[in-house]
Amino acid sequence: MESTTADIGTYRCVAINDIGTGFSDFIKLDVIGELPTVTIADDLPEIKYGEKVRIFCAISCNPPPTKVYWEKIYNGISKVISNGTLGTEGITVDNPSMTLLHATDSDSGLYKCFAVNVFGMGYSSSTKLTVIGGLPEVVVPSITHLAGIGYTIALTCVITNAFPVVSKVYWQRYINGHTTMISSDSLGYLGVTVENPSLIIESAKISLTGEYTCFAVNYVGTGSSLPVQLTGNIEHEGVYYY
Repeated sequence: MESTTADIGTYRCVAINDIGTGFSDFIKLDVIGELPTVTIADDLPEIKYGEKVRIFCAISCNPPPTKVYWEKIYNGISKVISNGTLGTEGITVDNPSMTLLHATDSDSGLYKCFAVNVFGMGYSSSTKLTVIGGLPEVVVPSITHLAGIGYTIALTCVITNAFPVVSKVYWQRYINGHTTMISSDSLGYLGVTVENPSLIIESAKISLTGEYTCFAVNYVGTGSSLPVQLTGNIEHEGVYYY
């Protein structure tokens, strides 16, 4: 039978017969051991979305640990990660290090490794993990007003955080309950490509007014801008960029 800290104390043997009760001398029992000492890697380099990453953890203690787990903190929210957590490997007594099989932006945060033995719990310092990439971030600047007969209107679209790389760009025009998709092949338009995501409307007409939204697609999913309104009167000729 294994000793634990609960067994620490003073003992004596008691024997009873028909004459009475006999006692031994007292003997003191100590259980020797220590809290786990837990060490992990320093802050990690930036990890790209989708990469596999192993966060090292080493544990030293006597007696050996009976349980290992990790904790992640991000924006003040704590999450416990244990063996069997989806998307991870390791986190066992024999292999306390944690492997993230497919890192996403939601894996960014501060990580600690914890170990428990009969003396209690020990834990490491924090290490920071930053995962770059995710949904594309798409911005179309402010409200745009259409003015001038035959004007060429350029609606600027800026795409950032484009990792994984953007594979497709398109726009949508919404007016009076109807939505029209605009691609690089749509007649009367230029741009709308990965290299030039802005939407250029040739010979703009009043009939092309409405709400315009820019979309960018990568491996993770689709990011979109806030819609901008294209309105105004056509009176003059020229070229405007917004």
